[in-house]
Amino acid sequence: MTSVLDQSEAFATDALAGFCSVYSRLVRLAPGGVVRATATPPGKVAVVIGGGSGHYPAFAGYVGPGLADAAVAGDVFASPSTRSVARIARIANRGAGVWLGFGNYAGDVLNFGGAAARLLAEGIDARIFAVTDDVASAPSEAANLRRGVAGDVIVFKIAGAAAEAGLDLDEVDRLARLTNARTVSFGVAFSGCTLPGASQKSSSPWSSHVRVSEHPAMSRLVTNSPTSGATIVSPYSLSAVSIPRQSTKSSSYFVAPSPFSRTAILPEASWGRSLTSASTRRFARVLAGTIGSSATPGSP
Repeated sequence: MTSVLDQSEAFATDALAGFCSVYSRLVRLAPGGVVRATATPPGKVAVVIGGGSGHYPAFAGYVGPGLADAAVAGDVFASPSTRSVARIARIANRGAGVWLGFGNYAGDVLNFGGAAARLLAEGIDARIFAVTDDVASAPSEAANLRRGVAGDVIVFKIAGAAAEAGLDLDEVDRLARLTNARTVSFGVAFSGCTLPGASQKSSSPWSSHVRVSEHPAMSRLVTNSPTSGATIVSPYSLSAVSIPRQSTKSSSYFVAPSPFSRTAILPEASWGRSLTSASTRRFARVLAGTIGSSATPGSP
């Protein structure tokens, strides 16, 4: 992987500042995160999201009208501090309370929870919610232990739209929880990531076939593109997931939601990489069902 950076320990901070510079019409930099640059009316519920850096476009990319009012950014793959979360929440607060959303990780649960306690002590109504969509991290009977990954996008969008519509904090929280209960995801990594300053990848996923159910209307994506991965997101239950461990020469990714489900594929770029237009087109064609069983690795 080729990358250009200054000091690796300042990578997350520099990246955030650069993002705000490029998209100054949408976001502005704040200590520990970003806040919405567009006007927000008094009496609106503030939707504040956040987590570790390194999952672009999360989380700063989800700030704007109809989405989040602010995002808190931790270091690379590390939760933001309680102090940072509370600070950003105070800036975003417009008098109707703050909804704090994040993925279900121990550090985020601890620090966002601590921030909410501080806000409540100051007289600011605050709610916290951990998204739990990742079906690979825990079984259905322990769904509360699942990680929050790509499902964040769906839950944050619903919460943001509800707040933008003028709904109160209780209703924003209710709709976010309902959305989370109906959202599951399954992620597939095409390659490992390289942390800033590291000389090699932190991990390398094995080449395999990944199947989600055996529905006859199965769509298939076969790719050798050097992207970080993709996540299959569905607001309904997926069929049984099986991942054969044996190595294969090609990497094939099968998506087979129920014909009655609604499914999205969210490609994600890792540090120092961007998604190619060809890769993005392949993802879109999977949704459209235009990639047939005769596709070969590297085909458009």
